[in-house]
Amino acid sequence: MHRGLTEVWNPRLNIIGQQNVWRSYPEFIEIEPDGQVIYRQKLWGNFSQPMDLHNFPMDQQTLTVHMVAAGLSEQHVKMVPLLLDEIAISDIADKFSVPDFVVTDWQAQPESYFPHKGREGTAGFLMEVTLKRSPMYYILKVIIPLCLIVIMSWLPRWIDPEHIGTNIGISTTAFLTLVAYLFAITVLLPRVSYVTRIDRFILLSTLLVFVSLLQTVANTSLIRNKKNALVERSDVWSRMVYPVLLVVVLAFSFWL
Repeated sequence: MHRGLTEVWNPRLNIIGQQNVWRSYPEFIEIEPDGQVIYRQKLWGNFSQPMDLHNFPMDQQTLTVHMVAAGLSEQHVKMVPLLLDEIAISDIADKFSVPDFVVTDWQAQPESYFPHKGREGTAGFLMEVTLKRSPMYYILKVIIPLCLIVIMSWLPRWIDPEHIGTNIGISTTAFLTLVAYLFAITVLLPRVSYVTRIDRFILLSTLLVFVSLLQTVANTSLIRNKKNALVERSDVWSRMVYPVLLVVVLAFSFWL
């Protein structure tokens, strides 16, 4: 999902990348004898993040939260990590999680924010969390059922080609089942303008089922023209070619 960035104004703190943010603590600032200013605040809100879903559902994403000192340039304010015995104590909770993702890495460091190219930056602190999607849900709900429908479309290759009605019925049922299933899983897929890995798999699987349907129709025509030997040779080759094609489709869609 691609959503725009919205700036949320705070008298002392601005967060880039959130739609709504709320402070949990009252405004409180400590000024040390050496001039160091400490501002403590706990924030929570609704986050939005542009994502690149070309590799969906095998994708990896980086979520960012960029906090800035609103109205203060990097020359006036310098943000640094909080140190304890010369060791940075920035951390995330052990149970921190995002639905459907596994946290693989994170980092937090000072980084200026540049609202306009070529202009002076605003003092800021950037946190990045690297996530890897857990694809098992889509494997169970989309990929495996589609593979079974594709395999179902091959059944006429093992049935006597003279059973025309049975073969046509299985091929058309497989294709209609595929179409109905695609309508059902639409809500599970990201609505993006480019082709993702799972889109590629769906398109190629549909093509395999359609080719099998065309072969069944062609075999029916050949049977009526008394070319049974040609049909039998075609079925023998298909029993070997179709499984190989499915493996190629899976590899091309999710591993290459």
